[in-house]
Amino acid sequence: MRLALILALLWIPAAAAPRAADEGLPPHQGAVNDNARVLSLETRNELEALSIALYRETGFALVILTVPSLPENTGIEEYAVKVYEKWGVGVRGKDAGALIVAAIKDRRMRIEAGYGAEGYLPDAICKRIIEQNMAPAFKKGNFSAGFASAAAEIAGRVAREFNVDPSKLSLRSPMDRTGADGGQVELRPFHLVLLVLLLLLIIGTRPGRRLLYLILISNILGGGRRSFGGGGFGGGFSSGRGFNGFGGGMSGGGGASGRW
Repeated sequence: MRLALILALLWIPAAAAPRAADEGLPPHQGAVNDNARVLSLETRNELEALSIALYRETGFALVILTVPSLPENTGIEEYAVKVYEKWGVGVRGKDAGALIVAAIKDRRMRIEAGYGAEGYLPDAICKRIIEQNMAPAFKKGNFSAGFASAAAEIAGRVAREFNVDPSKLSLRSPMDRTGADGGQVELRPFHLVLLVLLLLLIIGTRPGRRLLYLILISNILGGGRRSFGGGGFGGGFSSGRGFNGFGGGMSGGGGASGRW
């Protein structure tokens, strides 16, 4: 009886070890996991759409993670590897993927590359993306711009590696965005024509019908393509639907870290 009790006591810490190892690691909710809530809704949707298209065309899994802060006594490198391994970013055996993670309060960021991506996403390239695409925007508090620019750079390199037309990713040249939520409505020519015609109708119509025309104008404005200084991505996916990039991939420990 005593022997059984001793064995049971020894087994309890061993059984609890995996849970302790996972402590502080969030579950994934899709390609974009903005746990720190620093990305605009439009940017989250655009990044999600880009990740879905990139995975569909190349099998490369691009995953975004923001957290308020790192677990105690955990560095950004260790944290990124643990998250990458727990989530299984990429396809098992191919390991083509990248995790872009930022701990906002700690002002730490990292691009963690999978084993299969180290040839076209080496440490030096990851470091350059952090220093040129992420850090300048993060220093201004513009996390949407930083993540969008980094994701566009990585997606462009992956597209070239797999000989994929960037237009299939709805990918345009990345440019600095004016703000996390500072989008501007870009009206197309036919929108302007309709707008002028409706304004003329409103002037000469009865008051009872003016509300209808105002609603039509609102719809036209809402249909205008939004842009943040001309850069970004197309698409409109959200909530992780359509992204299947968690297949058991492994990190190679490659990538780069930085701060802002």
